[in-house]
Amino acid sequence: MQKLVLIILIFLYSIKLVSAGGQEGGGGGYVHDNFIFYGKEVLYYLKFTKEGQKHSSRYKIDLCRLKHTLNENLIYVYKDGGQGMFDNRGSLVDAFTYRWAIYLSKKPWQVFFEKKINIYHLVYKEMLRSEGTHFFRAIDISADLKGLQLNSMENWDEFLRWFENIDNTCLQDNELAKIATNISNQLLFVKFKPPRCLNHREIHEEHYADYLIRNAKETKCVVIPSKCTMAIREVEDATASYLIKSIYWKSQAIYNLPLVVINKSTGEKQRFFKNIANDLMQFKMEDLARANICNNKIERTSEIPKYLTLRSLIPEVENLGFEFLRKDGFQNCRWCAKSVIGYLGMGSKVMLLDQDIISAEFNAKFIKIKVLTNTYQKKSNDKFLPARVGSIGWITLSATDYMYYFNEKYKILHDR
Repeated sequence: MQKLVLIILIFLYSIKLVSAGGQEGGGGGYVHDNFIFYGKEVLYYLKFTKEGQKHSSRYKIDLCRLKHTLNENLIYVYKDGGQGMFDNRGSLVDAFTYRWAIYLSKKPWQVFFEKKINIYHLVYKEMLRSEGTHFFRAIDISADLKGLQLNSMENWDEFLRWFENIDNTCLQDNELAKIATNISNQLLFVKFKPPRCLNHREIHEEHYADYLIRNAKETKCVVIPSKCTMAIREVEDATASYLIKSIYWKSQAIYNLPLVVINKSTGEKQRFFKNIANDLMQFKMEDLARANICNNKIERTSEIPKYLTLRSLIPEVENLGFEFLRKDGFQNCRWCAKSVIGYLGMGSKVMLLDQDIISAEFNAKFIKIKVLTNTYQKKSNDKFLPARVGSIGWITLSATDYMYYFNEKYKILHDR
């Protein structure tokens, strides 16, 4: 079970990550190490010089938060293969930073460091954006460091003791969780395409939709709205099969909810978001609409009806004019008297209680329902009484219109 849950967690973060380029994270590299080196000098200036202290006081800079941006596992260098990094407008950029992750394009940053072109200003700007400072404010604040030269760092040893002391008191729990997630994701996957506001299809986020919504709210990039749709799809890897409900935007799945996972080696089935998937999807669709990411009223899939009128597709049941209502928790014997609550007439109204399907003898399938009305009229030779209104039990799937929503492989009902 634990292994299966791990598969799900990894799946939620990945679903086939591929990149034309490559990425260097913690562990070294000219651009990576120089960014940290100059970032430390920026922190030294802000903490140990009078001018830097005035700057920090003026803009209320939290040096503890800023220090966390230089974690070696939160700085990634992108080898673009000559293609470059582009934002959503198609503009070539040398870096892209979002919360607690800094992505650098290797070639231009090599030039910056070699020629020392306003290097303190450039590094400081990305550090500010990483810890959550608004994009335009980070530009204004970091501009104070243009032309900065540090001639003396006599307190460097004291600075290093401060820098190497881990202090998480300046971070909220959700920020610590985000940092841990960013680090663990990069340890799991070697190749990673750098984030773009648009046209970026392999982003390392819980869901791409959340990335788009966050950027729209923070105005870090302008998202061009497009039509959104919903669909059910199946994905497989070497270990498991996944049934997923997705929201699509620009032909890309941007929000995914795994409904069922089947472990290929054990056959074990695990359900997720049971009976609440539609509500979660609806909440996310509303968020996307408010952020003006989706420019249409998202078309729902054909949802499973909660209520229906009992009818039969089975000739022998049709001739009988009734269906047996079986006890909750009934065993394999579908006709045994001890399993039957009572008769349920054709035309009775029922409410669906569970999307999971159970099987009994002769591969018969059953669904769990609650009786709302019962049309059955008692006869003198009846073995059982009519099932009472309000009774909960199981009826034959094939005696209902729910057959349309049945997935044989995953043994559940789902939207179409």
